Amino acid sequence: MTHFYAQSRDNQLSSFDTQTDYSQNNQQANDLPQNDNERVFEKNVCIYGSSSALTVVTTKTKTDQYHTLTIEGARSLENKPRYYQWNDKIILQLTRSEIPYFIGVLVGMISKAEFNNHGAKKNKSMKIEFQGNKFFMNITEGGKKAVAVPISLDDALSLSLYAIDIYMRNYSNLSPEIVLKLISKTLSKKVVKS
Repeated sequence: MTHFYAQSRDNQLSSFDTQTDYSQNNQQANDLPQNDNERVFEKNVCIYGSSSALTVVTTKTKTDQYHTLTIEGARSLENKPRYYQWNDKIILQLTRSEIPYFIGVLVGMISKAEFNNHGAKKNKSMKIEFQGNKFFMNITEGGKKAVAVPISLDDALSLSLYAIDIYMRNYSNLSPEIVLKLISKTLSKKVVKS
């Protein structure tokens, strides 16, 4: 099941009815309103499975402030399905070269993508794959148990629209159609492993 939450940049969750959405404006944090009723909210996508859950949030790369996605995965407690260990989550940020592959899988341009050698220890990885009637995402880190979550077609659609929206922030002068055509052409010429 996918859930969209409004989350301020200071990680406070709030309801949609009292918020002002500045996500279309690319303002710096210093320029943002300080009043609680005017905080900037970003959506995130949560996908829950019986043994694991994912949260996908928008972030920027440290080096060049490129808009991308960070994927957080948590396993459920052994004796409590649907209660997740967010204090022991695996966090993986997609690079600027990986986000087109992620989108490509979700929109059916390619069937799978793998992203390896993430994190300071280069011990994090993620795989997303289309499996006929659903998608499947697997995130690993070193000695931790893998976080594996099936993603329904409906949830994949929500996730793909979210990912495209975030990716488009880097190319606001181009239409989504042009960006998807460019991603498609690029992916048709490359191997699916990153």
